[in-house]
Amino acid sequence: MGEDRAESPGQPAGETTAAAGAEFSALLLEIAAAPEEELAEAFERGLRPGDVVGRFEILREIGRGGFGVVHEARDRDLGRLVAFKAIRPGARAASRLREEQLLREAETAARLSHPNIVVLYDYGRWPGGPYLVLERLRGRTLADRLRQGRLPPAEALAVATGVTRALVHAHAAHVLHRDLKPGNVFLCDDGSVKVLDFGLAHLFGSGSPTAGGTPAYMAPEQWAGEPEDARADLFSLGVLLYEMLAGRHPHPARRKAAGSLPSGPPPPLAVRGVPRRLAALVSRCLAPERARRPAAAGEVLAELRAVERGLAGRTLRRSAALGAALAALAAVGFAVFRGDTDPPAGERVPVSVADFDNETGEPDLDGLSGLLATSLEQSRRLSVVTRSSMIDVLRQLGRDGAARIDEPLAREAGRAAGVRALLLGTVRRFREVYSLELRALDPVRDLPLFALREQAEGKSGIPAVVDRISELTRERLQERPAEIRRSSIKVAEAVTRDLEAHRHYFLGLDCLDRPSRHPGQPESCLAAFRKAVAIDPGFALAHHQLSRALVNEHTPTEADRAASATALKLSERAPAKERTLIQAWAARLAGRPAEALRLYGEVIAAFPREKQALYQAGDVAFHEDDQATSAEHMARVLALDPTSEFALDHLSYGLAVLGRREELAARVRAWTSMAPTPALLRALVQAHIGLGDAAAAVAAARRERDAGPAQYAVPDLARALAFAGDYPALEEEL
Repeated sequence: MGEDRAESPGQPAGETTAAAGAEFSALLLEIAAAPEEELAEAFERGLRPGDVVGRFEILREIGRGGFGVVHEARDRDLGRLVAFKAIRPGARAASRLREEQLLREAETAARLSHPNIVVLYDYGRWPGGPYLVLERLRGRTLADRLRQGRLPPAEALAVATGVTRALVHAHAAHVLHRDLKPGNVFLCDDGSVKVLDFGLAHLFGSGSPTAGGTPAYMAPEQWAGEPEDARADLFSLGVLLYEMLAGRHPHPARRKAAGSLPSGPPPPLAVRGVPRRLAALVSRCLAPERARRPAAAGEVLAELRAVERGLAGRTLRRSAALGAALAALAAVGFAVFRGDTDPPAGERVPVSVADFDNETGEPDLDGLSGLLATSLEQSRRLSVVTRSSMIDVLRQLGRDGAARIDEPLAREAGRAAGVRALLLGTVRRFREVYSLELRALDPVRDLPLFALREQAEGKSGIPAVVDRISELTRERLQERPAEIRRSSIKVAEAVTRDLEAHRHYFLGLDCLDRPSRHPGQPESCLAAFRKAVAIDPGFALAHHQLSRALVNEHTPTEADRAASATALKLSERAPAKERTLIQAWAARLAGRPAEALRLYGEVIAAFPREKQALYQAGDVAFHEDDQATSAEHMARVLALDPTSEFALDHLSYGLAVLGRREELAARVRAWTSMAPTPALLRALVQAHIGLGDAAAAVAAARRERDAGPAQYAVPDLARALAFAGDYPALEEEL
């Protein structure tokens, strides 16, 4: 999806409401309670061109099947074409809609937000039953493509990579597809790949013979009716890869007989031109025993990328003429971006900024990427994948150890995050002249887009050069000049004109985002922000982060409030997002939680992936004992960063208090497969207590204690032993 949310029926895209999930639940419950005969009769009458449902005008029918009928429709408020999917009612669907577990999954699926997952714009009910409003895709399904024969390895890799990126995102949100098949993979005319019906098809009935998926693509545990996890989707992905590469199903019998399950692994994938590493990956995904499959979609994605790099290298070695072809692509790269691949008006272009290559040797120029990203965030045309978000993506890919996000890491993170324009900057010095060069490329297609170069006479002119590069970048990415003029900022005024102060601020943010690289937290973070405000006392953003870092170290004090008050006083010139975050933090410290939640909600509406706002909103709700709201926000934080320490703690506690045992048990299964950090073990202690498993709680607490010094290890072990009633052991530990 384009943004990390679902929209309310009748509400224009771009306007988020905190009640979207609740409204979707109410909708599903209403549909489940509706008389089946009434729905069926109205559905059979159907929708005709010219009919209007809510704000959507039906234009024409474009497809139908067991799921329902799909119409092309026009959103009369926004002027865009959409796919209006009228769901076919039926007793089987209605009975499942009554299940609480599926209601929760529907809410979560509706909030999925990723470029490789079809966008759910809206949902509602008409007299004939439920409907979903999705982005209008142009192209064909993978099933249609497979009818022409097998795919070349490079094409199959591109499709599989897109599908896997969607799985990485959805699994992080604890949503399984359960019905991954060629008909649910869409190959768009612009080269992108979209996964359809993610987490929603089985809610209304997919037309398949089983509740869990399509037999030919189901994992053995699905056939057996056993509990499923992410590895069931990876099995289906293996079937897709095998079909794409071999041109046939790995178990042809399964396509003919839905009631029989072949035993044993499929025949080896021995197809000319398919790299051995890729064939081995397919075999692992298709392993009948789930323990032999890859542990997570992120592992599969890393393997696919490695195979992709190998194929690219082999192609380069075989074709000496490719250099000239790439040069030609560089000349027309932006024309490609401007053409059919350019997102429609109203949809944002995802961009990210790699850490600048600083060839001057002057440390105060190390943070220029942060200044540029802040400037670009003012655009309504662009959706900036922040450095913090890139770190989260790299962490999920197992690539969080590097000190800098250089070009290779930025490319990897950009591909995984669906970035359309990756900005790579270099700063050089020639005597007193500083040159800033920017290259833009599409990391998914590996196409150059444009290049810029600006110069500053002296270091003091660099912030103004950043302003110019930001405006030129927005212009190249097809933003209207009037909008650029209206929303541009001068970073020297809105952030800081002192590059050394900004460098320490940049280091402080890195410290907060990557505690594994800064073992002295929170002292090292505090030191960075203190240096920033000492160098530039008028630096509002640094005062704000200093206040947050002080509170992370201890309960609020006068020092925290003083830093927050200074930030608030200086915030008038700060960028809009940062200004609102400063105001929300000040309201929280002043004991005005309702105001803080409202302000954080404004930031989340405009920046759905803003982890700081999501966490703070969840934390405010947590301390106000609104565990339902807290759990919703913390789940979104963990979808972005599965290792977020206090989000793990708050979510495990909240789910236990709310009695959402199935969801808590699913979290435990996912957390058990992750690297056992102290924060994760602490969440497991709380979760096992919430599930009533005293032995597992004690075992997790002992692992937390044995892992090394941790703030909460001893209290957690004491709590687990007390819960288990093992008072002799409790006394011994104390």
